[in-house]
Amino acid sequence: MKLIRKTATALAVLLAATVLPVAPAAAATAERPAPPRSCLVAVDTGEATCYDSRADHTRALNRLRGVRAEMGSLYSDANYQGARLTFHGTLGCYFQYPEFADLSRYGWNDIASSAQATAYCPSMSLYDHTWWAGDSMWFRAMEPWLRGLNDRISSVRLG
Repeated sequence: MKLIRKTATALAVLLAATVLPVAPAAAATAERPAPPRSCLVAVDTGEATCYDSRADHTRALNRLRGVRAEMGSLYSDANYQGARLTFHGTLGCYFQYPEFADLSRYGWNDIASSAQATAYCPSMSLYDHTWWAGDSMWFRAMEPWLRGLNDRISSVRLG
């Protein structure tokens, strides 16, 4: 009886040693969120057009120059790198102050790591919760790294 108990215990330990290391590896290969896409958001309507590459985004933005003002951008990586979410409109911030209550609408909730305002909207307020709640930061011009709000931005006010 003692031999059977020792054998059963040894088998249980062996089974646990071979199964448990596999479980975390399987969890690590679970679905990962898709990387952010580069998008242009029309401030006047709130509608977004997204692109598979930042180069396509830049070409589309260049076609809008002279017709629409670039008001500001968020970037998925520090130092203005990675995917880009650009806000553009017809009037700039001098006639209206564009607000975006929920960046998840554009696939950008908790994505931004740097931000840039423009001459048309010289400042930006960033919030870590939707509807402009929670921790926030205000800046003028450029912010190459969002410090404590890195990958936490959920809503934006331009102007």
